[in-house]
Amino acid sequence: MTDWVPGTDFERALAATVEARDLAGYLDVLIGGELLLPLEDDVIRDNRWITFASGDTQAIASFTSGSAMTAGTDGKFTLFRKQSLADLVANWPNERWRLGVDVGLSIGAIFDLTQLRAALGIAAPPPAASPSAGAPPGAPASTTVPSIGTPPPAAATAGPGPSGVPVSTDPASGRSGASSSSGSAEGSASSSAAEGGGAPSVMQKVVPPDQVGRYLDDGYDLVAGYVYELADVEPLRTVSDIVGGLGLDYAGSPFSRDDEYVWVIRWRPVVTSVFRVPWGGTDAAALGAWGDRGWVVEHPPFAGNGFAVDPSTPIPEWKVDSTRITSGAELYRIDRTGRQDLVAVYSSSNARWNRLAGG
Repeated sequence: MTDWVPGTDFERALAATVEARDLAGYLDVLIGGELLLPLEDDVIRDNRWITFASGDTQAIASFTSGSAMTAGTDGKFTLFRKQSLADLVANWPNERWRLGVDVGLSIGAIFDLTQLRAALGIAAPPPAASPSAGAPPGAPASTTVPSIGTPPPAAATAGPGPSGVPVSTDPASGRSGASSSSGSAEGSASSSAAEGGGAPSVMQKVVPPDQVGRYLDDGYDLVAGYVYELADVEPLRTVSDIVGGLGLDYAGSPFSRDDEYVWVIRWRPVVTSVFRVPWGGTDAAALGAWGDRGWVVEHPPFAGNGFAVDPSTPIPEWKVDSTRITSGAELYRIDRTGRQDLVAVYSSSNARWNRLAGG
């Protein structure tokens, strides 16, 4: 990370969205500005692209100003062409490529093409009749820039790939994950409501179906894994919304969009510092790209940028190794239509879940 600081109104607006962890706001600002696409000194052609490795594919390098380009590439490039995001996406050279914006700088981000199209309201083209694993004939030329820099927190996304770090599964979390050995990471955070000085936010944890009995019958009072502020997941109302929007339908998952029910625990935490932003990726290379900030390796789909995977509904996510729920925590059963039934309320004094009639 360089000591570069945002110097234009465009960059300062992006910085504000990064600080707020506002992915939709970041994209809105990006749509209203122009991007600088670096060029080799001796090649000034529209079909030539400067790219860098991003997961199992490439990302087009772009910058918000000349100073950002200089800082982000260590002065490797001096020439550029300008394009709006809409024009760039309209002439996108390769369906598998991503877009890197100011990567290596404090406002940097990497986006999948699907995220960009969703933000612009552009429908994806129909799939090719004979998709190829590699680049199609006549694919645009690219100049690879090995490791431009470290992707910071705005909206970076790591691509799928074989994991280079062992992954373990926490039975109470319903999702696997690996932490770096340091056990700490830049970007550790409490819930946003707590940071604002008010009451801690109500958090929500989706419970794997085979763990529901452990809570109801055994009085289990711990949660681990990925959790969300209730206000952030409010748009996800049905089983399909929740499972799809939070990326819970991965291979081998105990969840399915076709499940009859999904179970969630809602509680107001006392200690919020245990909730950390899950910077990372789907393999060791993606984890390393975050430097000291990265700490989570997760199977796809996993953005590794602090947001759930659905680009149409940006939802901040947090990860917790383990935390005890508080008295008054509620267990809900949500069905396919979005109906929510309160099943039980936790009593810490009795160390048990008290079932409601019909629960």
